Amino acid sequence: MGEESECCRTAGPCYGTPLEAMSGPREALLYVTCVYNGDELHHSGWNACSSCHGNPSADRRFLILPSLLSGWIYVIDTKTCPKAPSLHKVVQPEDIVKKTSLAYPYTPHCLASGDIMISCLGDKDGNAKGDRIPNSMSKGAFTKGFDLQDVADGLYGRHLHVSSWSDGELKQTMDLGDTGLIPLEVIPFSFRSRTCMDSFIVHNLMVSMQTRFLHEPSEDTGYVGCALTSNMVRFFKTEDGSWSHEVAISVKPLMVQNWILPEMPGLITEFLISLDDRFLYFVNWLHRDVRQYNTKNPKNPVLAAQVWVGGLLQKGSPIVVTEDGKTWQSDVPEIQDCSKTSSKRGTADGPAELRREAAIRDELAIQRMGSTILSGTYG
Repeated sequence: MGEESECCRTAGPCYGTPLEAMSGPREALLYVTCVYNGDELHHSGWNACSSCHGNPSADRRFLILPSLLSGWIYVIDTKTCPKAPSLHKVVQPEDIVKKTSLAYPYTPHCLASGDIMISCLGDKDGNAKGDRIPNSMSKGAFTKGFDLQDVADGLYGRHLHVSSWSDGELKQTMDLGDTGLIPLEVIPFSFRSRTCMDSFIVHNLMVSMQTRFLHEPSEDTGYVGCALTSNMVRFFKTEDGSWSHEVAISVKPLMVQNWILPEMPGLITEFLISLDDRFLYFVNWLHRDVRQYNTKNPKNPVLAAQVWVGGLLQKGSPIVVTEDGKTWQSDVPEIQDCSKTSSKRGTADGPAELRREAAIRDELAIQRMGSTILSGTYG
């Protein structure tokens, strides 16, 4: 997130298309959220974005920070002094409950109308609500930490719901089955019309992650990451206008020693699709590797690069992977003065793959520096 470019000042906020954004200047500033105890900030968003690019009066100046557990919503002014953002407004959880009966604010979305929509996980007691928000699991499931028994008890979901954006009518429900346990939220956006076409609302949530449509507006397809089963599911519109789905990527569990289970799932969390729709990136939370897939054929993404970043399987950990009678652990990037060393197990074949791996490590360096600043200042 950076300072407003000339493009943003001559029209509405940001860029008219993803490809236009790719050709724009690099961001000048990176904002790192600092969390008060009990807030649990998961996602941030803007008050205005490319959805209202055609509106010159729209002004992308406020960061919107919902707090999952405390219920506070912070509005941060980044325009008055971009290098010293200030608190502009705080929305109190009591006001949200009074006006909407909702609680546990999760993800903000800036809309083409200029409004801001914030998804919530349920009411103040943690009960599921379905009014254009992700239905929640039991409050205890997402406040006490993950428990496999909660999955067996049906507290986590495996459905995608398709609703009409204009009137909120439920159009279709897709059951992802056992391959789609714990899918996360989707909000589709059309760059062609700058409006939300349908609203995909998942049945239950577990961890924070955005699920994505392809950026090309003529492609009615996208992906949802299913955390527990470690599958990337592709959803798509069929010729008769209904929606269907299929598993596009499956991360195999690793056989391990000295862990709580004999097999360790990947546990897919956050993922991104490149602005030109050529690549998909995701993180395996437990395996602690970042993967890049070539999505030239959206039905069959191909692994292009992989970087290991530490965690449970890094060298020095008591946990080891066992394969074909052998054991191994992952190397970790060594970041000193922003210089990186290779960290992947198995090498990519060509210069292009190596360049993409270097780009991934650059992003990791930024994240590592941000963590260092936070721990040194607030730890």
